[in-house]
Amino acid sequence: MDVLGSELMGFPFQVQPDGRVTLQAVLPSLLLNAGKYTVSVIVLSSDLKVLCRHDKTLSVTIVAACASGASMILPAQWSVRNSP
Repeated sequence: MDVLGSELMGFPFQVQPDGRVTLQAVLPSLLLNAGKYTVSVIVLSSDLKVLCRHDKTLSVTIVAACASGASMILPAQWSVRNSP
C-alpha cells in the first residue's frame, strides 16, 4: 500500500539545515488480517530519484481470535434476500 497526499501525489517538504525530518502519517482505519506487518519509508526527489529508503521502520503484529484466508478485509452491509 502506498500512502500519498490527498491529491494521490507525494507531497513536497523542506529538509532542515541539520538534515533531519520528522514524518507523521495519519492513516484511516485499516482492516488487516492477523499477522506481522512492517512499514517502509521512501523519500523521492521531484524527478522520482530515490534519495533514501528505510525498510521495517515500524513493525506491527495483529492478533485475532479467528483469521480469514483473505489478504484484505472490507466491511460491507449484508442482508438476506428471498429468491423467487
